[in-house]
Amino acid sequence: MGKYDRDAQDRQDLALVEERLQLGDAVETAREVDHAAVFRKMSDARAAAAEIERQGMHVDRYCLRPFQVMVTFRRGQRTDLDTVRRTTDELVALCSRHNGIYDGWGAMVVTGAGH
Repeated sequence: MGKYDRDAQDRQDLALVEERLQLGDAVETAREVDHAAVFRKMSDARAAAAEIERQGMHVDRYCLRPFQVMVTFRRGQRTDLDTVRRTTDELVALCSRHNGIYDGWGAMVVTGAGH
């Protein structure tokens, strides 16, 4: 798989958080955050998914693509920059341990106190 570029990931995380703030997102409010990772082999994807579940996340599905397997998963968390960067670092390391690449995150924007 490709080489991880931490600077590029930091820029992407920062851009996503800034965009969310402009949309009025209450980034300190926890909500379901979707994540994705890509692996070349199903055995690596399954091993990573098992570790993901041990960390309290929910694995949604495996998507077979030509020459790769995408795993989508989620958990409740905040979307402030510190939380996002910490989560990204954890998931990049997890995916790397299983010969994969963390592909990023997304979540609904939560505004106001009455979500």
